[in-house]
Amino acid sequence: MTAPLWSRAADGVREGLLADPAPEVRVALAGLFERGPEVRPAPRARIGDPGPAVRGEAAQDLEVPTRLALELARGVDDLVRLSPSMREDLTEQQRAAIACVVPRGCHQVPRWIGERGHEPDVARRVAASGHVLLRRSIALQRRLPADELDRLAVDEDFFVRLTLCQGCRQARTNCWVRCTPTGTA
Repeated sequence: MTAPLWSRAADGVREGLLADPAPEVRVALAGLFERGPEVRPAPRARIGDPGPAVRGEAAQDLEVPTRLALELARGVDDLVRLSPSMREDLTEQQRAAIACVVPRGCHQVPRWIGERGHEPDVARRVAASGHVLLRRSIALQRRLPADELDRLAVDEDFFVRLTLCQGCRQARTNCWVRCTPTGTA
């Protein structure tokens, strides 16, 4: 948490943290404000970083131009290629052109879906995506438009259906979601 995040927190959250009786919380808050805002390297510097985690994070950052993120998508590291494939600003055609490997059971939720996945137009676009991680991510939403709920309930990917059963309140109340792997009872 940085000072800008503190300023965006709800008044009740800030008051609760400041009034917390645990001394560790007060010490952590004091340390937070002594450090000041978090300084991150410029987007272009992160793209050239030798660490795949840093390059992968940069590839998802919308401050990094799409053109540079797509350059990372041509790299050799599977996880770095996976990161730009989940950018919000890509077309489905650009996304499909990225040769990425999705680890079995992977549930890496892009920040933009976590923040705006509850919006019907975002939910519809993501549920129709050819990218399995985007569909798994939207299946975590507690409420979905009925047509997208129906689409995800019969998704070819077991983990999309499983995530839907676990995360979506409507799916849990409607037991018609087939949450078993294909080919088993």
